[in-house]
Amino acid sequence: MKLQFPLLTAALLAVAPLAFGQTTASASAAIYVPITVAKTQDLDFGAVFSGTQAGTIAVDASTSAVTVGPGGTDVTYNGTLHAARRATFSVTGKRGATFAITLPSTTVTMTNQSGGGATIGVDTFYATNAAGTPVAGPSVASSIPTGGTGPGSLSFGVGATMHVQANQADGDYTTIGGQSVNVTVTCT
Repeated sequence: MKLQFPLLTAALLAVAPLAFGQTTASASAAIYVPITVAKTQDLDFGAVFSGTQAGTIAVDASTSAVTVGPGGTDVTYNGTLHAARRATFSVTGKRGATFAITLPSTTVTMTNQSGGGATIGVDTFYATNAAGTPVAGPSVASSIPTGGTGPGSLSFGVGATMHVQANQADGDYTTIGGQSVNVTVTCT
């Protein structure tokens, strides 16, 4: 005699635990220090003497060297009396981070602080890249050096060309109000 328990087998299967799978996932995050920029020195064209002809004074972004132009002008530069200086900035952030330096793309006006309303235009802005090479604006790509631990930093310079008019009025010229030389650093 053969016994069959179809109802009992079905009942046992109904109460048997269902098969299931289980696994875990890990969580991760990459936290970076923000890129910050700080000015360490203003752009200064030094002591300049105007003449009867217009001319330019260009300050190099990497060395602060001065070039007087064009040929034949009687505009002169006296670095002994008051030396020219490139503007300098320090960028701090994640090592290897790339960023863009955005320079003015239009003429910036300096105004005579002695009065009279005389102005001088400044244009042709350059910034040094991570290799220290001057690159024309308005946008210069650069990066914070790799290697080491913790945040990294990079200093860069900014130079430009000042246009001195014939018989430019005597006085101290500076940017005022919205005419500042704005330098923007943006992560790329």
